[in-house]
Amino acid sequence: MLSIQRKLRTLQYHSPDHFSLSSDDDVRNIVNWLENQKIRYYSIKDRSVLQGEDWKRNTASYLKQLKCPYGFEKHQNAALDWLLNYAVRLEFADQKDNINDQAAKLRITEDENVAPLDVNSVQFKNSVNKLREFLRIPPHHDYLQVLKACRILVEKRLGANAVKRSGDKMTLSTQEIGFDLGETSLNEAGKALRLLHIDELRLLQTQINEAIVAAQSQTADPKTDTTLGKMFGSQMLLSTAMKKLMTDQLCFAPCFLTVFISVNSLLQGNSTDMISDQLKSDLLPILVTNWMVWGPFQTLNFTLIPLQHRLLCANLVALVWNTYLASKANSQIDNIDSRDGKLLLTDK
Repeated sequence: MLSIQRKLRTLQYHSPDHFSLSSDDDVRNIVNWLENQKIRYYSIKDRSVLQGEDWKRNTASYLKQLKCPYGFEKHQNAALDWLLNYAVRLEFADQKDNINDQAAKLRITEDENVAPLDVNSVQFKNSVNKLREFLRIPPHHDYLQVLKACRILVEKRLGANAVKRSGDKMTLSTQEIGFDLGETSLNEAGKALRLLHIDELRLLQTQINEAIVAAQSQTADPKTDTTLGKMFGSQMLLSTAMKKLMTDQLCFAPCFLTVFISVNSLLQGNSTDMISDQLKSDLLPILVTNWMVWGPFQTLNFTLIPLQHRLLCANLVALVWNTYLASKANSQIDNIDSRDGKLLLTDK
């Protein structure tokens, strides 16, 4: 388990510490991520076989093609570990000398009395976290960067010049308040309150930075993170796409079209009775047309279009669709019904 975690972390897998080898979904996600991001043995259109309901049998066939010595169905963990080793070889074979040089720099070997420092160990990370919290430095996923930030802060705040300056007393007379209250005591009180306020603002800024970092840890680049584009906890299969489509077309579309027709009719100066009549006559035909346009498109959008391009594609279709809605809204003429005096909306 630890060996697999280290290899996933080396390959920059998005959640190397939060998966279970006993979970089929987690194992399937790792296999798909390795194929999509690192190995790329199959063509893009053929990779879907590793995601379907028969993914285990297809994964076993996939590993045989890669000449894996382990059977996936009987020796799943060993096969997964072999696949990770295969991905590591592909990822780092061309740059092994450079990586070895960088790895050597991460270990302290100048002093024989100092044990080698493993920057990936839990003890190292916990120690850096404690130091970071003590120095009030915002968290970051790269612990070496956090340690570097701690060093810079210590040098600036606890260096020889900083310690020398710390003995100097700060007088309120040297501080600017920006306005005059008319009395010296009031001005000094204002300066003291202003300094306290600045300290609170710095604390607030630190908390904001921590919140931003925490939010960023929950997001990722859709170009590299296959966890994005998911819904209901599964990969982007046809069934998942249909769930998205049904949510969009059965929940959002009727509400949007109802509001659109009502607001458009209201802006034309129609009464509530006229708006009600227009909804009864126009809503269902427009909704059916909406399903005919957006149904097929969203199915393709959710299944074939990469996440980072979906919004652009949807906006292009929305441009045509909104043009149709605008023409539909303005293709009505007013007729007076002689029997009940109501204003009816009919096509030209």
